[in-house]
Amino acid sequence: MRNAIPFLQADIVTIRDTQSLQWDAQKLQQRQTMLDWLSPTDFPAQQHDIISRRQEDTGQWFIDSPEFQEWSQGANRTLFCPGIPGAGKTMMTAIAIDHLCRTVQSDNVEIAYLFCSYKAKADQSVFNLLTALLKQLVQSQPDMATPVTRMYDYHTKKKSRPSLSDIFEALQSVCSNQTTVYILVDALDECADTDGGRGRLIDKLCELQTKGDLRLMLTSRFIPEVTERFRSSPSLEVRASDSDVRHFIDGHIPRLPKCIQRNEELQNLVQDKIAGAVDGMFLLARLHVDSLLDKRNKQSVMSTLEKLTKGSAALEKAYGEAIKRIDGQLDNDRSLARCALSWITYAQRPLTTRELCHALAIEPDDKTLNNDSVDDVEDVISVCAGLVTVDEESNVIRLVHYTTQEYFERIRLEWNPSAQEAITVACLTYLSFDAFRSGSCANDRAFAEKLTENAFYDYSARYWSEHIRPVEKTTSSLALAFLCDEALVDAAIQAVSMSNYKYEGYSTRFPNQTTGMHLAARYGLLYLTEKLLVGKCGDIGIEADSKDSFGRTSLSWAAARGHEAVVRLLVERDDDVDPNSKDLFGRAPLSAAAVNGYEGAVALLLTKKSIEPGSQDMFGRTPLSDAVKRGYLPIVELLLQRLKGQGNPVTKQELPAVRRPTVDPKCRIFCSICLAPIPDFDSHHHCGICDHGDFDMCEDCLASGAVCTDLSHTLAKRTVREGVLVNVTN
Repeated sequence: MRNAIPFLQADIVTIRDTQSLQWDAQKLQQRQTMLDWLSPTDFPAQQHDIISRRQEDTGQWFIDSPEFQEWSQGANRTLFCPGIPGAGKTMMTAIAIDHLCRTVQSDNVEIAYLFCSYKAKADQSVFNLLTALLKQLVQSQPDMATPVTRMYDYHTKKKSRPSLSDIFEALQSVCSNQTTVYILVDALDECADTDGGRGRLIDKLCELQTKGDLRLMLTSRFIPEVTERFRSSPSLEVRASDSDVRHFIDGHIPRLPKCIQRNEELQNLVQDKIAGAVDGMFLLARLHVDSLLDKRNKQSVMSTLEKLTKGSAALEKAYGEAIKRIDGQLDNDRSLARCALSWITYAQRPLTTRELCHALAIEPDDKTLNNDSVDDVEDVISVCAGLVTVDEESNVIRLVHYTTQEYFERIRLEWNPSAQEAITVACLTYLSFDAFRSGSCANDRAFAEKLTENAFYDYSARYWSEHIRPVEKTTSSLALAFLCDEALVDAAIQAVSMSNYKYEGYSTRFPNQTTGMHLAARYGLLYLTEKLLVGKCGDIGIEADSKDSFGRTSLSWAAARGHEAVVRLLVERDDDVDPNSKDLFGRAPLSAAAVNGYEGAVALLLTKKSIEPGSQDMFGRTPLSDAVKRGYLPIVELLLQRLKGQGNPVTKQELPAVRRPTVDPKCRIFCSICLAPIPDFDSHHHCGICDHGDFDMCEDCLASGAVCTDLSHTLAKRTVREGVLVNVTN
């Protein structure tokens, strides 16, 4: 027995080690789940993909420059790096990131970065970009994860998402715990600028700089709104240097025909001619190299080199030459290239290689995908004359550059005029496959399996409505067949209702009982909505005012998304559309339009005499309180105008005074009773004495144009007549 003790002790140690490893693995998995919840982005994978394509020895001039050295060492906190299209700004950003990761990153020095993209604008809101930065900082410094862990625990319990202020506060906390933080933003010009998003991102990053040693590097095209913001910051223009271009060409000689590979003199001529023609544009060097791929003898190579042009017209000509090479291929190759390039150009978000290959395989009237018709992605790339590339880490297939997208947007109607219709037909055909006629999935596992097995389903469900807009009439028969099939609609609405935020049962939280009318109204498809209203679904019969399982009508859907033409169509139907119909949360169409800032939809709804402008939802919120809270002043004005003479009861969720600053812009903007500021686009809650009715509206509030909306105190005993406050208690 005594001899067995050492073995028992060894076994105990082994068990403890195994348990420790299991515990560590579990913690790592939990942490990764939290990070994925925070943001689905993977900019480090994108960085790895970009830097892997770097030609050896290129970009060193940028790292060695005094401007970069001074910025990286802290002499300057901001470095602005503008450049012409195709200059190599993204690669230079990746080179800078790689350099910093190898030379300065440590326990107290962190690096985070963003690659903005014209194809991902919908996913690159200020909120999403800041969460991506936060994810990277926490990912590399687990000890800094406390603010994120706190957010995660709170919101997963409530099945909610953090606000922008929550994310920014956590970002500030994480940055403040580092000695130095480097943030690099590439292609700021490609960042979505809807509602001033680009400017707000810059504001937030600059605000972070006030809290600690944050060093900011940004690249952009020369666009006034960006260059003006960084006019006083040190700048370093990104250009393709002669040395870099020659290194690039030298690295691509093995791709070129044998007549070049075996002739050193011809190789030198290729380098000289291309380097002399690119004029600081790296992209042009790539296109010029590709233009030689089909030149099989010295004479054709020299002829091509002699025709190379410089300046702004060179890029346009290079793309034109690529199109000629495409059109000169065999019929099937030419057709495949046209279809692939059209799909990539028109796509509403980046497509994966599998998504694109499935899309290209769809034929009209298909009931299922024929896997024997799916092309190999390498063949797709090869017929596109060097105009497309694949990001290996994300498996996304895309055009080689933003300027390529711009070029095809200019020529696509002439080059492939039927592309949008063909894409729409493909989406609707895919959505109508037999595999989806059983309706929505009952659980998370079944839903995930459906998306995995049917690679193109997520895209077609989310974006068919965007593709159909210009061809709504010519594709209406196929669209109506889809919209009139309850099971197909049920399956599609499940897919479009899902976000990247996953939790147990997530796939079942979507509006059941959704009809084709709801979908058509949701997407603002006027022609299809009209057809559905006149009974194009035959015996099925879709009611104009039917509700989904969340209580929303077609009018609610249209109003919530600001589709004015559909709102007008529906509000004019007095017999079968109730403009005051409420969903499960007590929210009417007017509130849905007001809370989302759609002034036109609000104005249309207010034309109805039967509309209830003061309608409250189950939380006590009204259209006015929603508009006030979000600062939608034109909507506030519309609602106040309609509320004249009606009185406007307020609840604990609503603030009692709404300021209308147009009355007297020179007035004081402080309440003389409680000395609190009266905000421009918000409400003003008076101090406790005033709020309980012992004071009338103070002179400052009146001068600022404040309108009392509280019926619970003295101020409520007033009404508005012809825009003038009148005391009705005397």
